[in-house]
Amino acid sequence: MNWQRRIPAVVLTAILTLTLLGLGTVSAQSGTVWQASYFDNANRQGTPVYTTTVNTLNFNWGEGAPSGLPADNFSAIWTTDTYFNVGTYTFTLLADDYARITVDNTTVIDTFASGRLDDQVTAEISLTAGVHNVRVDYQELVGPAFISVDWTYADPVGLPQPSVDRWVAEYYNNTSLTGPAVVNTIENQVSANWGAGSPYAAVSADNFSASWRQQVATAGNYRVQVQADDGVRVYIDNTLIINEWHTATGQTYEATFNVDPGATRLLTIEYFEQGGLAAIDFDLSQLNDVEDGNWSVQFFDNTTLSGSPVLTTTVASPTNNWGSGSPAPEVPANNFSARFSTTTYLDAGTHRFQVQADDGIRVTVDGFLVIDEYHGSSGLVYQGDIALDAGFHNIVVEYYEAGGLAFINYSRILLDEASSADPVVAVATITAPRLNVRNAPSTQTGDVIRRVSAGEAYGVVGRTNDSTWWQIDLGDGVTGWVFGRFVSIDNADAVPVTADDVRPDLPSTGYIVSAQTNVNVRSQPARGSALLAVMNPGDTASILARNVTTTWWLVQYEGITGWVAAGLVDDISGIDLNQVPIRS
Repeated sequence: MNWQRRIPAVVLTAILTLTLLGLGTVSAQSGTVWQASYFDNANRQGTPVYTTTVNTLNFNWGEGAPSGLPADNFSAIWTTDTYFNVGTYTFTLLADDYARITVDNTTVIDTFASGRLDDQVTAEISLTAGVHNVRVDYQELVGPAFISVDWTYADPVGLPQPSVDRWVAEYYNNTSLTGPAVVNTIENQVSANWGAGSPYAAVSADNFSASWRQQVATAGNYRVQVQADDGVRVYIDNTLIINEWHTATGQTYEATFNVDPGATRLLTIEYFEQGGLAAIDFDLSQLNDVEDGNWSVQFFDNTTLSGSPVLTTTVASPTNNWGSGSPAPEVPANNFSARFSTTTYLDAGTHRFQVQADDGIRVTVDGFLVIDEYHGSSGLVYQGDIALDAGFHNIVVEYYEAGGLAFINYSRILLDEASSADPVVAVATITAPRLNVRNAPSTQTGDVIRRVSAGEAYGVVGRTNDSTWWQIDLGDGVTGWVFGRFVSIDNADAVPVTADDVRPDLPSTGYIVSAQTNVNVRSQPARGSALLAVMNPGDTASILARNVTTTWWLVQYEGITGWVAAGLVDDISGIDLNQVPIRS
């Protein structure tokens, strides 16, 4: 630069202010995130002293420099990928010393070549709608150092709203969709395989996230299928219909939803990539061949509902008895799984879902887990209740068969419609000659409030989570606790848990187990006992004790004490059974 030309600080501030005020209603400073690299030489050579992100290119360092750089003979590069509407844009540059602006590698302004400094320079460029790469190269030799870059357009450059024929996409340089998006754009589809790379230059190759939004306005039933590496969530309006927010290697997930005549619904996809390969493949199809009340079903040649289905078809109901055979020639007789889904109109009220299966089964309604019994079974019956508003609801039944017989019995009733059925009442019949009734489920802390005799029967209103104590109704609003060994309980499944197990806490043995898959934590070492929690794959728990046959571990998991099947967890600490107490 001509170092004898010095601009007073007051004049420089005025120039920068007037420049920014004269750029129109939309500027490069509105929501743009720049990737910045700073060099301790004037030629942008070698490794940057540091890199960072900035939200504006409007700097006045005076006789100084950015932190960590010499006051003279430094340089910088700023890049951004940002969305532009179609049209002609005016770029404006004010810099001391020199700078260059390029858009998609096309030079727009270059004061390196013109030798102009300390002057406002403008130039126009026509752009198509979409994401464009903007790069600014800057050089400071001696004297004052400042730069201001902006662009204007006659109409707002804001991101268009979602519509039925385009996806509004936003990309973030974190895995939590937080902070300003580094790329805002419009995309025609949500299907990309980035491999070990990244979607755009401004997006990091690992630890990024993205969201896509599109409207769906044609009435009908729809199936959503998405395959992702890593995590993905799908919403219809504000309802979560797919929730797989975890690392993955390309698993496929499915859900269905409905659009009423005349309605418009918003479909949102959220995705994150943690490391390694990155890909997402989303498909939305209208189920013209599945009438209301029928089910779409996918069959898989594995027990984990993973990979591509070997058969997709429609059925009237998940209920079926395949015996020792298979559902179809494409499906193996053993070690297969199936996902049944339907979207149907349900009246308002509490709906009871009941399933019987050999082997494992899960039921979700609008993404909420109602029944979770995804384990080996020989035909046990499970049920779950959920309160629903009137309208269309998505029901998904997931099932797997390990070996032997294979069947599903599925039913749903609106409890208000079942009022003619006799209510299920649990009854405790006393079997001991004389039995103490206590005010707490413990012989140590519970005081005796009454004694009852053999043959007397009482209604049961509660139990401990391990079913060792039962809370009975003594009449006149009085309840008390009796020890389970001395009573016979009818309709025990209808009794809610009203108190925790009060047996003395066991210290941790120091041994740890890790869940291989989703593992149920139960109140007793038995598959039919009450479900207390579910360990996610990879979760760990501390071992407290074991049963006599060491087929179950008593564990402490997220503040809950319960039993897990030993065959579903891995020993990651080298368990010495001699150090693990036995507890029944």
